[in-house]
Amino acid sequence: MTEHRFYGDLAPWWPLLSPVDEYAEEAAFAAALLSGAATLPGGAISPLVDATRLSREATTPAGETAAPARDAAAPARETAAPARETSRRPAGDAAAPACGTATPACGTATPACGTATPAGDAATPASEDAALPDEAAAPPGDVAAQAGDTTRRARDAVTLLELGSGGGHNAVHLKKWFSMTLVDLSAAMLAVSERLNPEVEHRQGDMRDVRLGRVFDAVFVHDAIEYMVTEGDLRRAMVTAFVHTRPGGRAVFVPDATAETFVPETDHGGSDAPDGRGARYLSWSYDPDPGDTTTVTDYAFLLRDADGRVTVAHETHETGLFPRDTWLRLLRETGFRPEAVTEQTTEDRTPRTFFVAHRPG
Repeated sequence: MTEHRFYGDLAPWWPLLSPVDEYAEEAAFAAALLSGAATLPGGAISPLVDATRLSREATTPAGETAAPARDAAAPARETAAPARETSRRPAGDAAAPACGTATPACGTATPACGTATPAGDAATPASEDAALPDEAAAPPGDVAAQAGDTTRRARDAVTLLELGSGGGHNAVHLKKWFSMTLVDLSAAMLAVSERLNPEVEHRQGDMRDVRLGRVFDAVFVHDAIEYMVTEGDLRRAMVTAFVHTRPGGRAVFVPDATAETFVPETDHGGSDAPDGRGARYLSWSYDPDPGDTTTVTDYAFLLRDADGRVTVAHETHETGLFPRDTWLRLLRETGFRPEAVTEQTTEDRTPRTFFVAHRPG
């Protein structure tokens, strides 16, 4: 079984390869969907998450004809120019492969299915009538000026579980608005996140079978969900989200692409640290077999130590790719009421599809 070094011994390079600030805008958009808020005060982020501008696509009713499968001759994003914040930056998760297969193990050895490390405590479930926020905190002075003394931080009202939290770069932004619990398979990536988010609860586990023994107002699964390469594993991750979402709450899933929007691409990025260390990556994503549910991304990493020594590493990541209607169908079968929301973004890339899944109250 393949283990990805990037989620293991190379995990400390994560902050340089995928800088925290690249996640800010997308995290703000996700926060609005997770909280059910029309807007999140705090200056520049507010227009991005204005509910009047959300492009909500109607859920495909059960039994309706599915959208056409991938057309390799005319990919939907064929003319999109790759940007630094592209869909093929290294995924921020240490999600596990299907048990017994050679798909990515992402860092630590993959636990057998059913043996992911669960939480040991039996915390009190989140209140089902806890108010979801209609506001969130920017710097305290700015919020007070905009919303007055009645403004409350979302962390006082909303609990959020992130599955496949990786190095914690989404959490850096989301924790401004939510009281968070982070779950990831890789101990090395959790260690990176704990340095960035020391005040946040961290748990090691597999998103397909981890059970924490409590529910949350919302559950967030970012691009880590793409390590689910079969419908069976994708469904299991959705079930995990469902059992951790309180009745009346919601879960948000954010794959980098669906079968309708995927296009082969290359990307590069990285940054330098004040101590002389630096990291760069080149990624190349493609679909060897458009007839299946997987794509491949090859990564080349150049890692420079503070003493100037440069290490080169190469990894191949296999990730899942499913049609939009498959996402909606599996979410319905899990028990959610799903909808697809087109991302609002100022970044130079194709907007992602956010799958917002409501658990009936």
